[in-house]
Amino acid sequence: TGSVKSAAGFNAKAAVLSFEMSLSDAVHTGGGIPKGIISYGRLPLMLTRNCPNKNGKGCKNCNGISKITDRKGIEFPIMCRGEFSEMFNSRPVWLFDRRNDLKGLDFEVLMFTDETPQRVFEVLDALRKGASPDIDFTRGLYYREVY
Repeated sequence: TGSVKSAAGFNAKAAVLSFEMSLSDAVHTGGGIPKGIISYGRLPLMLTRNCPNKNGKGCKNCNGISKITDRKGIEFPIMCRGEFSEMFNSRPVWLFDRRNDLKGLDFEVLMFTDETPQRVFEVLDALRKGASPDIDFTRGLYYREVY
Protein backbone atom coordinates (compact mmCIF):
# COMPACT_ATOMS: atom_id res chain seq x y z
CA THR A 1 0.00 0.00 0.00
CA GLY A 2 2.80 2.41 0.87
CA SER A 3 4.54 2.01 -2.47
CA VAL A 4 1.31 2.49 -4.39
CA LYS A 5 0.52 5.62 -2.36
CA SER A 6 4.02 6.93 -3.08
CA ALA A 7 3.56 6.25 -6.80
CA ALA A 8 0.23 8.10 -6.69
CA GLY A 9 2.05 10.99 -5.00
CA PHE A 10 4.31 11.16 -8.06
CA ASN A 11 1.21 11.34 -10.30
CA ALA A 12 1.37 7.72 -11.45
CA LYS A 13 -1.92 6.81 -13.08
CA ALA A 14 -1.75 3.08 -12.27
CA ALA A 15 0.50 0.47 -10.67
CA VAL A 16 1.45 -3.02 -11.80
CA LEU A 17 2.06 -4.91 -8.57
CA SER A 18 5.02 -7.22 -8.10
CA PHE A 19 4.58 -10.79 -9.26
CA GLU A 20 6.41 -11.73 -6.07
CA MET A 21 3.40 -10.68 -3.99
CA SER A 22 0.78 -13.18 -2.97
CA LEU A 23 -2.51 -12.70 -4.78
CA SER A 24 -4.23 -12.09 -1.45
CA ASP A 25 -1.84 -9.23 -0.66
CA ALA A 26 -2.19 -7.81 -4.17
CA VAL A 27 -5.99 -7.80 -4.00
CA HIS A 28 -5.94 -6.05 -0.63
CA THR A 29 -3.36 -3.41 -1.57
CA GLY A 30 -4.72 0.11 -1.30
CA GLY A 31 -3.16 3.28 -2.56
CA GLY A 32 -5.72 5.34 -4.43
CA ILE A 33 -4.77 4.48 -8.02
CA PRO A 34 -5.78 1.53 -10.23
CA LYS A 35 -3.67 -1.57 -9.67
CA GLY A 36 -3.16 -4.79 -11.55
CA ILE A 37 -1.00 -7.88 -11.86
CA ILE A 38 0.50 -10.02 -14.60
CA SER A 39 -2.14 -12.68 -15.25
CA TYR A 40 -0.46 -14.24 -18.29
CA GLY A 41 3.07 -14.48 -19.53
CA ARG A 42 6.58 -15.65 -18.93
CA LEU A 43 7.96 -13.91 -15.88
CA PRO A 44 11.46 -12.47 -16.09
CA LEU A 45 14.06 -14.47 -14.17
CA MET A 46 17.33 -12.71 -14.87
CA LEU A 47 18.74 -9.65 -16.56
CA THR A 48 22.36 -9.93 -17.67
CA ARG A 49 24.85 -7.89 -19.67
CA ASN A 50 26.34 -11.02 -21.24
CA CYS A 51 23.96 -13.22 -23.18
CA PRO A 52 23.96 -16.77 -21.79
CA ASN A 53 23.69 -18.05 -25.37
CA LYS A 54 26.67 -16.08 -26.70
CA ASN A 55 29.22 -18.74 -25.78
CA GLY A 56 27.04 -21.57 -27.06
CA LYS A 57 25.48 -20.79 -30.42
CA GLY A 58 26.89 -17.29 -30.66
CA CYS A 59 25.18 -14.10 -31.75
CA LYS A 60 25.79 -14.34 -35.51
CA ASN A 61 22.46 -15.98 -36.38
CA CYS A 62 20.49 -14.63 -33.43
CA ASN A 63 17.47 -12.48 -34.20
CA GLY A 64 17.22 -11.32 -30.59
CA ILE A 65 15.28 -14.37 -29.42
CA SER A 66 17.03 -17.51 -28.29
CA LYS A 67 16.78 -20.06 -25.52
CA ILE A 68 18.88 -22.13 -23.20
CA THR A 69 18.05 -25.64 -22.09
CA ASP A 70 18.78 -26.88 -18.59
CA ARG A 71 19.97 -30.37 -17.63
CA LYS A 72 16.36 -31.59 -17.42
CA GLY A 73 15.59 -30.47 -20.97
CA ILE A 74 13.50 -27.47 -19.89
CA GLU A 75 13.81 -24.47 -22.22
CA PHE A 76 14.10 -20.89 -21.00
CA PRO A 77 13.57 -18.13 -23.59
CA ILE A 78 16.12 -15.32 -23.81
CA MET A 79 15.39 -11.92 -25.34
CA CYS A 80 18.48 -9.96 -26.34
CA ARG A 81 18.12 -6.21 -26.45
CA GLY A 82 21.49 -4.85 -27.50
CA GLU A 83 23.35 -4.18 -24.29
CA PHE A 84 21.54 -6.73 -22.15
CA SER A 85 19.69 -10.03 -22.27
CA GLU A 86 16.66 -11.10 -20.29
CA MET A 87 15.87 -14.72 -19.44
CA PHE A 88 12.26 -15.73 -18.83
CA ASN A 89 10.57 -18.58 -17.01
CA SER A 90 10.00 -21.76 -18.98
CA ARG A 91 6.26 -21.69 -18.31
CA PRO A 92 3.90 -18.74 -18.47
CA VAL A 93 1.73 -17.62 -15.59
CA TRP A 94 -1.93 -18.41 -16.28
CA LEU A 95 -4.73 -16.98 -14.16
CA PHE A 96 -7.63 -16.73 -16.62
CA ASP A 97 -9.45 -19.60 -14.93
CA ARG A 98 -9.08 -17.90 -11.51
CA ARG A 99 -11.00 -14.71 -12.31
CA ASN A 100 -12.87 -14.73 -9.00
CA ASP A 101 -9.53 -14.53 -7.18
CA LEU A 102 -8.68 -11.33 -9.08
CA LYS A 103 -11.64 -9.35 -7.76
CA GLY A 104 -10.30 -6.21 -6.15
CA LEU A 105 -7.78 -5.61 -8.93
CA ASP A 106 -8.47 -3.05 -11.62
CA PHE A 107 -6.69 -4.59 -14.58
CA GLU A 108 -4.55 -7.48 -15.80
CA VAL A 109 -1.29 -7.39 -17.73
CA LEU A 110 -0.52 -9.97 -20.42
CA MET A 111 3.20 -10.37 -21.17
CA PHE A 112 3.90 -11.76 -24.62
CA THR A 113 7.49 -12.79 -25.32
CA ASP A 114 7.92 -15.61 -27.82
CA GLU A 115 4.32 -16.35 -28.80
CA THR A 116 3.38 -16.57 -32.45
CA PRO A 117 0.60 -14.29 -33.74
CA GLN A 118 -1.71 -17.32 -33.74
CA ARG A 119 -0.85 -18.07 -30.11
CA VAL A 120 -1.51 -14.45 -29.11
CA PHE A 121 -4.98 -14.78 -30.65
CA GLU A 122 -5.57 -18.04 -28.74
CA VAL A 123 -4.45 -16.48 -25.45
CA LEU A 124 -6.71 -13.46 -25.94
CA ASP A 125 -9.62 -15.80 -26.70
CA ALA A 126 -8.83 -17.80 -23.54
CA LEU A 127 -8.81 -14.56 -21.54
CA ARG A 128 -12.21 -13.63 -22.92
CA LYS A 129 -13.61 -17.06 -22.03
CA GLY A 130 -11.86 -17.44 -18.66
CA ALA A 131 -10.48 -20.71 -19.99
CA SER A 132 -8.35 -23.26 -18.20
CA PRO A 133 -4.75 -23.53 -19.39
CA ASP A 134 -4.06 -25.56 -22.52
CA ILE A 135 -0.29 -25.66 -21.91
CA ASP A 136 2.16 -26.30 -19.10
CA PHE A 137 1.83 -23.27 -16.85
CA THR A 138 2.61 -21.83 -13.46
CA ARG A 139 0.63 -19.79 -10.96
CA GLY A 140 3.86 -18.00 -10.11
CA LEU A 141 4.13 -16.93 -6.50
CA TYR A 142 0.56 -15.63 -6.37
CA TYR A 143 -0.72 -18.52 -4.25
CA ARG A 144 2.30 -18.82 -2.00
CA GLU A 145 1.74 -17.34 1.42
CA VAL A 146 4.74 -16.03 3.34
CA TYR A 147 4.41 -15.79 7.09
